Amino acid sequence: MAAARNQLEPALNDYDPERRREARERFGTDPGVSGRALLALASWFSGDLQRARQLIEEAILGRELGHIRSTIYALTYKTVIETHRNDPNSAITAATSGATLRSDAKGGRGPHSGSLMARASHPKKEIEEALR
Repeated sequence: MAAARNQLEPALNDYDPERRREARERFGTDPGVSGRALLALASWFSGDLQRARQLIEEAILGRELGHIRSTIYALTYKTVIETHRNDPNSAITAATSGATLRSDAKGGRGPHSGSLMARASHPKKEIEEALR
């Protein structure tokens, strides 16, 4: 995890959304969004939950970019992190937001949107029971 963090931190420091427009369109997600989401996971696995939550909130910047697929990608990772934090309310909120974006999007299927929608479809009670 340290190696991943050591690679992702400098890349994110140099990130410029305007320079990455072509990569965003070519690969389907914004590199800054996916980098922050992956760094959030690496931080979480390393035990730094505070940093993981900060990074995943920053990753949701896909909304500011106007890039729905990037936002869905970030919300998917937020759903995973919040689920494993045993916070069903935050997990459901993130999953529902992603599922709504996915259903409102015209055309393309965002990365991981199927798993996000599956998570969003479970009633809160079932998620809370699964987390116990």
